[in-house]
Amino acid sequence: MVTSDNCSSYRSAFGAAARETISKLFDQLMKNLPGTRDGSDIEALHDMRVASRRMRASLKVFKSCLPKEYREPVEVEMGGVTRALGQVRDQDVFIDHLRLYTRGTDKLSIRWLIDREIKIRDGARISMLSALDELEQSDLRDRLSILLENARKTRADSGKLYQNLFGEQAYSLITPRLSDVCAYDTVIVNPEDIAGLHAMRIAAKKLRYTLEAFAPCFGEPMQDAILHLKTMQDFLGLVHDCDVWVEKLDAYSKDPGLNEKRLVTLQTMITRMSDIRNSTYTQAVEYWGNLRADGYAEELTALIM
Repeated sequence: MVTSDNCSSYRSAFGAAARETISKLFDQLMKNLPGTRDGSDIEALHDMRVASRRMRASLKVFKSCLPKEYREPVEVEMGGVTRALGQVRDQDVFIDHLRLYTRGTDKLSIRWLIDREIKIRDGARISMLSALDELEQSDLRDRLSILLENARKTRADSGKLYQNLFGEQAYSLITPRLSDVCAYDTVIVNPEDIAGLHAMRIAAKKLRYTLEAFAPCFGEPMQDAILHLKTMQDFLGLVHDCDVWVEKLDAYSKDPGLNEKRLVTLQTMITRMSDIRNSTYTQAVEYWGNLRADGYAEELTALIM
């Protein structure tokens, strides 16, 4: 399972791996802050949001070697940043979709909708900028340095300290996440279970971030497992986006002051979006079914044992 190419990563001390991984993620987070702040590149916001999510996931992966009194405040702060970024990112994605829609229709028929969504996005940006101000003005970098400097050897059941190897932690940390995803086998076959499908997407995302933390230890087979999971997560993500967007558009269509032209446009968009949702859902079910039939869970478990 562990090759000569990744043996050194596998045999890295758990605390040393924590310092390297979390430091890199924090650097990625801060690198994208200027572009996120000025709003000139929506991908900077996306990359910053992903870095914050991965950092939170890594704090959980390495929590056994990170002192709780230092780790928990950082987790809380990162959670606030992720939420603030997420509100704006979700609006950006919807607005971008609406703009793409105008390429095949009368732009004026939907311009009013884009303008309303931009106002919502601008309101979310106020909250996001406030969160970024707090991040920049805080001593988070210093506190994170203290946290990582105090990364310690974890405890065996006997209570004695011992030096864990990074790769050896994979099984105990990945298998619960994998079980969480597989538990949705009975959910994914129900297209009407919107909450359940979204929960499966979240579970897949948590597993993927955990796999990514251990990717240096297990080489190409782990990268393949991550790629499959990302594909599944993308399918479920689009299903969720469509569910949210259809709900938004349906709410707009119930406005009593809406003129006939705008109502027809909304109804057409709802139909098209529902079609996209249904076809993507079908792809997700088929893809997951193939993964399970091909022994995805069993092969991943064997890899990390």
